[in-house]
Formats: sequence, structure tokens, C-alpha cells
Amino acid sequence: DCVGESQQCADWAGPHCCDGYYCTCRYFPKCICVNNN
Repeated sequence: DCVGESQQCADWAGPHCCDGYYCTCRYFPKCICVNNN
């Protein structure tokens, strides 16, 4: 399973972002998926 835009993700142990998104932790302490365009 994957999570979409603005959904919480984890770099190390999931959940991971869907294709087209990557996990960023710049919104610390929460990591979220953002579009990789």
C-alpha cells in the first residue's frame, strides 16, 4: 500500500509514497508525501 499527496509517510519503515511522490520531512515532526515534479 502507498499514500498520496500530503499524507503522512516514513522514510525508514513505511508507509511509503505512491509513484510520483516522495517523502519529505521538512514539515517536522511529520513527514509527508509531496509531488516530485
